[in-house]
Amino acid sequence: PNLASYARASYFRELHGDTEGALEAMRLAVSAGGDAAEQVAYVQTLLGDLLLHTGRVEDARDAYQLALVRLPGYVDARFGLTRAQVQDGALAASLAPLRRVVRDRPDPDHLLLLAEVELRLGMSAPARVHVERARATERRALRTGSRADAGVALLEASYGRPADAVEIARRVWDAAPSVTSADALGYA
Repeated sequence: PNLASYARASYFRELHGDTEGALEAMRLAVSAGGDAAEQVAYVQTLLGDLLLHTGRVEDARDAYQLALVRLPGYVDARFGLTRAQVQDGALAASLAPLRRVVRDRPDPDHLLLLAEVELRLGMSAPARVHVERARATERRALRTGSRADAGVALLEASYGRPADAVEIARRVWDAAPSVTSADALGYA
């Protein structure tokens, strides 16, 4: 077993609802990483994501910080730290770091979290701009051959056309039945 196989095992366990098993496998992936700073930062950040998902905000924050020690400036770890701030309710404090994350990598997940924080802070005009940028990015990816995933279905369900969201979510479920795709379909 190595970093990659432990990470795959973690993902498999997560998709099948075994969060504790996913955490265990991801910790093994981190420990198997050795001197490969970028790979270890990547799996350390995934560990943080799993911890954050289970409500272990302080542990998640520690995981993200360790990823940044391995790879300073790593965007995914910085995004994780801002997600931890948001989960703690520190919306105003999360705004500037989140804007820097979006500046460095304006992907739909980053744009949507920024939009959600802005909405909660009463900043509806910039939030609408960020939602539309996220939707445009996803539409462009789909037009160029990317396959829709649960995130696309959730985005469409929350900010687009619900009927399109259901259609996308059904395709995602049919292509890869999992806890994640079931959740997206149920939400849509």
